[in-house]
Amino acid sequence: MDLRKFQVPPDINDILREHRARGLLWYQPFIFSDQAIVGTGAAWNNSMGIRDIICTDADDALTQAVFLEQNTIVGDWYEQLVDLAMACSPQSQEVLDLGCNAGHFCFSLVQKGRKATGLDHWSECYSLVREISGLEFEYINGDYDSRLHEAIQLRGRVFDFVFASAIQTHLTDPHYFIA
Repeated sequence: MDLRKFQVPPDINDILREHRARGLLWYQPFIFSDQAIVGTGAAWNNSMGIRDIICTDADDALTQAVFLEQNTIVGDWYEQLVDLAMACSPQSQEVLDLGCNAGHFCFSLVQKGRKATGLDHWSECYSLVREISGLEFEYINGDYDSRLHEAIQLRGRVFDFVFASAIQTHLTDPHYFIA
């Protein structure tokens, strides 16, 4: 999600450097400025050996350019995935992203007029994007328990559509989860 069109705090690089130092995980592609970029897009660039997921003005110009390019590509792919999912389920109004990280899918859904709920434990990352974008969705700080096969915080809730794009790599029994 490109946040450059919003009012990004002038100290965003300091904020992201502090997030990096604290080990906050920004897996999803958010572009705050040409130098302040997060997401795993560039982390897969083997030619440069980049393994970080947060880029700031402290990184060299080439790293910043790779982050911007790669995370733009991943961000576009995320948007296409949301569009495809909603085209396949046009009546879906209540959408859940289980393991939403900072909420990229949910923010995109809200922009497209859907009601979104996200479950994860990266609320600090979500809060920063919410503050900058002014977009909101129901963010639930919690986890999916792969031993019990439930998210206690979601008991009794019903959703029309569920995104679970990244959670499967963290499950002990992904086949049961998918079923």
